[in-house]
Amino acid sequence: MFSAALTVFFALAFAIALLAFFWGLIVYFWNVGTNEEGRRHGKAILIAGATALVVLMVLFGAVQWVGHKFGAEVFRVN
Repeated sequence: MFSAALTVFFALAFAIALLAFFWGLIVYFWNVGTNEEGRRHGKAILIAGATALVVLMVLFGAVQWVGHKFGAEVFRVN
């Protein structure tokens, strides 16, 4: 039960972070030659999305490692 909830949480979190990353990229490139404030806003979203992806990858690896040390199958793929 906990394993399934954790899997769903990480999948949704990765999806949201990836969407934020690409949304920031779109906003940044949409405002390249016209709007400096729009570019800063897009860059902030882009950096936040990239940071969230890195943090989630580290957490994913740490949870996997701790689960493996205790002999538990943390994430189920089936």
